[in-house]
Formats: sequence, structure tokens, C-alpha cells
Amino acid sequence: MRKKVIAVIISLSVLCGILRTIYINIKFPGYDYIEKNISESITINDIEIDIEDYSFLSAEEYCSKYPKAEKNSDALIYVVLNMRFTNPTDKDKDIDLTQMRLLQGKWYEYFYLNDLYSINSIESYLVKVLPGHSGTLTIPFLYLKKFENDFDHVRGKGFTLYLKNYYPKWNEVFTINLNYNDI
Repeated sequence: MRKKVIAVIISLSVLCGILRTIYINIKFPGYDYIEKNISESITINDIEIDIEDYSFLSAEEYCSKYPKAEKNSDALIYVVLNMRFTNPTDKDKDIDLTQMRLLQGKWYEYFYLNDLYSINSIESYLVKVLPGHSGTLTIPFLYLKKFENDFDHVRGKGFTLYLKNYYPKWNEVFTINLNYNDI
């Protein structure tokens, strides 16, 4: 009799654990990845975002193109995005640039904060877009080059730009594939 009671208690505990897991997954679903083309607009927090162009630059090319940027090691590769932010609403809207990541393989890269500020003459990663206005930001991502042929390797690989949406659409993640061959 005692073994049956223990078996029933264990079975009920396992069943409660399974039901709790199902409940949590229904209540809080995972991310919904929405794949977009480079030419399509993305709407996040009622702000329309367009990628105007992007480039893959060596450290020397980067410093000559953006003289306000910090002078860094030659062992760097830059992926530079020019993005247009448009606010079609009648209210001030903020865009949080920390919700943006660039991925190659399994490695995430965030934008290079110091150069983001100096190139665009801004003071915060929270960008306010006034009603009916638009603006363009240059967003640099930075990669450390470990071997001499890494630059050619990076140019041959694709990157994915992730943009995470705000509440109540917090689980929407927009992905855009960037390839050097598309330039």
C-alpha cells in the first residue's frame, strides 16, 4: 500500500510539472522571428526603419571614411549600416539602439558605442524621433580580426541583423540578412 501511495504522489508531481511547463509555454511564447529583405521597412515602436546601405570596411578604410571615429587597431573589421528612422505618428517616439545586434555564425556583435556617438553627434543610444520627422544614423559594428585572411573570410560570410520589438509585441524579432556579395 505504501509503495502505491508513493507511486501516485510521484506520478502527480510529474504530471503537475508537465502541466506547469505547458502553461508557461502557452502564456509566454518564444520569439517570433520575422525575416525581412534589406529593401523592406521594419516598424518598431511605431517607428519605420529602413536600411539605406551597408558596407564592410577595413580599419584603414573606416578611419578615412569617418574621420571623427576613434583610431583603433588595424586588427579590426567594421560593418557599417546607414539606417533611416521615420516617425509617422503625432507623438514623440524613442528607439533603443541596444535592441539591435549583428550576428555571424553564433557570435553576436553590438554596435561600437564610442564611434556611434562621435560619427552621428549624438549623446545616447536612446534616439528620440519627433512626430512627422525622420533621420539617418550610421551604426558601426566592430569585429576583431584574428588572422590575416579573416577580412576575406568575413566578406564571404553572411550577417544577420536582429532588431527586437517593444512591448506588447516584445516577442517579435526582425531579421535581415546582409551579404558582402550583395553590395
